[in-house]
Amino acid sequence: MGPGMGYITDPGNDASGTAAVAVPLLTAGHLANLAVQLGGAGGNDGSSGYNFTVCATHAGTTSCSSGVACSVTGTANSCSDTSHSVAIGAGDQVMVKATAVGDASDKISAKWSLQITP
Repeated sequence: MGPGMGYITDPGNDASGTAAVAVPLLTAGHLANLAVQLGGAGGNDGSSGYNFTVCATHAGTTSCSSGVACSVTGTANSCSDTSHSVAIGAGDQVMVKATAVGDASDKISAKWSLQITP
């Protein structure tokens, strides 16, 4: 699946700010190998940035506890998770949720990709 691309707009200093867009999947399988690339540094200090989490919606219920996640903090501009996967069903909607942490960088582009296998 993917790549996807988004633009994180002005999270400021709000640690609860999130941005996400769901994509429906046509076939069942497993999602793995999350990779995220930002257009600049993730945060304005060493403990600020973004947490990226794979979420799936099945039968109207969204869960972001898949374990497929990574974080970009400080001057870093990328992250990946090659250790976790999540099973998805045909028709499920999948999104990569970006959550600002601390003094995250404002108005930054984010590209992501996931691998889907049957």
